[in-house]
Amino acid sequence: MPATRGMAAMTFRRASLAPCLAGVALALIAAAPVAQAASKCPNRLHAKAADLSGQMTDKFLKTIKASGVSTIARYYDYPDETLPGKTLTQAERDLVAARGMSLVVIFQHHNDQFTSFTPARGDGDAVRALELAARFGQPKGSAIYFGVDGDWESDAEQATILAYFQAAHARVAPAGYRVGVYGSGLTCKTLKAAGMASLCWLPGVNGLEGLDWALSNDAWGLWQQKQSLCGGIDIDLDRINRWRPDVGQFTPRPRGAP
Repeated sequence: MPATRGMAAMTFRRASLAPCLAGVALALIAAAPVAQAASKCPNRLHAKAADLSGQMTDKFLKTIKASGVSTIARYYDYPDETLPGKTLTQAERDLVAARGMSLVVIFQHHNDQFTSFTPARGDGDAVRALELAARFGQPKGSAIYFGVDGDWESDAEQATILAYFQAAHARVAPAGYRVGVYGSGLTCKTLKAAGMASLCWLPGVNGLEGLDWALSNDAWGLWQQKQSLCGGIDIDLDRINRWRPDVGQFTPRPRGAP
């Protein structure tokens, strides 16, 4: 009888544990895709660059580098940045250096608003960009891009954008940096013709004026492709023109390196 009671008691305990174990198993199965997504970085386009407006971690850089991305695009902005964490930090710069990856930098501060494009703002934006370039040890000869986040097509609008870049170029070029533009093919064409930008980064937006011109004339260096998740972080993948692989990127030197 004692043995029977023991077996009965053991059977009851196993039966009681079964729903719990089943629940744990289901939870692990449900969590698996989340964990898997957080550790993966789909890159079916075989893009070599990616841009993001949030801060990076070493785990993120390890994941994205394993996907084939070697260049990260990050932002320069004013202290009152338009998105929290938008501006590149020294810690991020050091992580990129440690991973042997390269950086591309772009200045944007409400550049989706046409009223931002004045000569005064062009000058001020360039001053701030150069301040950050000095802080992060950005080497001369690399590029600083400036964003034009709108499809402003009229002659008057293009003239206004040109005036902004003339002011920015007057600061950036003498300091030893190249000027790039993130904007439509039309804006790229306008600025290249005027000698105010030597590098073009095409947005991943359909229907922007001048895209066909930029592609047919091989006038682009970077071409934004699609939004994606990499290690749980929102990014945009970017193609680098294989015929023009120099897009103004630079590999930060580890701090303390000669």
